[in-house]
Amino acid sequence: MYYNYAWGWIIGSFLSTFSMIVTIYYLIPGLRELFSFPLFLAGSGILLVGGGWVLGEILVKRFKIQPIENYISSEVNPFTNAALTAKERVYWNAMVVLLKKEHAHRTRRSLSVSNR
Repeated sequence: MYYNYAWGWIIGSFLSTFSMIVTIYYLIPGLRELFSFPLFLAGSGILLVGGGWVLGEILVKRFKIQPIENYISSEVNPFTNAALTAKERVYWNAMVVLLKKEHAHRTRRSLSVSNR
């Protein structure tokens, strides 16, 4: 059974960001007198999301750094930041075929064992 660990990472990042904001709010003297916690939390969230968006725009538009979606959806070698060579493409396509055959063999074997 496949378990998606992405939710753990997402929840963990939200919790760590929230605890960082709470810590900053209570560590900086006089901040509690200036802002209520919900206002500080909302402002921090807007700054973090907006700052991340602006940083992403700068990295992609100015420095031509490709978003991770391009690496996932295209045939790109992430170690060299270049397209796969013909030899690499043949190798990876063969690996896919072998994995599919192995999966089919395991499925057939488990079905034959369960039918006994």
